Amino acid sequence: MKQNRQQDKGSLLKLRINDINFRLRLGVDAATLAEEARAVNKEVAAARMDGETCGFAEGSLGVLLYISGAPKTGTAKERFHDEALAEFREAIKHAPKHGDSITWRWLLVEILDAKANQTTAETQEASQRIAEARLMPGSGNHQGRARILALDKKYNSK
Repeated sequence: MKQNRQQDKGSLLKLRINDINFRLRLGVDAATLAEEARAVNKEVAAARMDGETCGFAEGSLGVLLYISGAPKTGTAKERFHDEALAEFREAIKHAPKHGDSITWRWLLVEILDAKANQTTAETQEASQRIAEARLMPGSGNHQGRARILALDKKYNSK
């Protein structure tokens, strides 16, 4: 009985994450959806869901934070993008083969690439993550393919 409740909770949480992503595509404000995604992310963690579900929640939140921070400037932008970086890193750790992980890697590198004073570790991470994104199954048809290739050339053509 307890296992069924856990499965039902997991299905409901995955449905909520998918709904958030769908509403983003419909044009709902990313900052509003980010707040909802934060709440879902906390529920996923509290329910001790599997890595794939945790990664999906974290990656979805990361995308929303990235989009929310894009029009901002200065410390406001940095705050959103620093939080997005943390979410992308966790998402990739928990669900490295998730279908959306190409996007998580790409946007993680976009954030690192935009930094004025990149550390050596950040440059190495950008190199690794963009190479992973380029080589992942499905990357040939990805919406950001041209940008992924440009970033890969920048970080891995030496």
